[in-house]
Amino acid sequence: MSNIFFTADTHMGHAKIIEYCSRPFTGSVEMDEGLISNWNAIVKPEDLTFHLGDFSFKPANYRHKLNGKIILIRGNHDSRKTDNLFDKVINKLELNIGKYKCFLSHRPGEIFAQIGLNNFLLGNPLCNIGSNFDYYINGHVHNIWKVKEKNINVGIDVWNMKPVPIEDLIKLMDERYEETKLIEYKTNIFEEFEEDRKDRILSTPGAKL
Repeated sequence: MSNIFFTADTHMGHAKIIEYCSRPFTGSVEMDEGLISNWNAIVKPEDLTFHLGDFSFKPANYRHKLNGKIILIRGNHDSRKTDNLFDKVINKLELNIGKYKCFLSHRPGEIFAQIGLNNFLLGNPLCNIGSNFDYYINGHVHNIWKVKEKNINVGIDVWNMKPVPIEDLIKLMDERYEETKLIEYKTNIFEEFEEDRKDRILSTPGAKL
């Protein structure tokens, strides 16, 4: 029987991400070995993982080392030149997870279809998108937050450096549903994240935006 997992922001081979996100590794080699070991300890060859972006700058060095099928939801650091390494590559996905209608994308609440690409490029990705979905599943924010309003971050930085089993994700949704079901977005979560990101990077010696 196959299982389903969700993850994001592995950034394999990216040494500076250890500093940026306070990852528990001493260097990129240790990080890569740890992430691969954590992945393969729970993801079996017959399993499916939805990776919500920022897999690696050099995915060819790592994809073959990871168990299971991977559907990549493209992140801002994922090149189209390596799409062939994955079982499928898409920009966004509507998916029923348990009883919940979910929208999956790399950035939180990134909704090209609902508000249009021009609005997104103007910096308004979360403008009054209403309650079309029960949850918005994302990556991109690393260790800034795990849950915020209807957004759930499945990035490894808030899930113990491991992919998230679908059962754990549904459990979290169940726990939050009464609190989130009436929420309509009126704040720009992405904008808040970008400001926080700039503050964190600028506080890192030698770091650049």
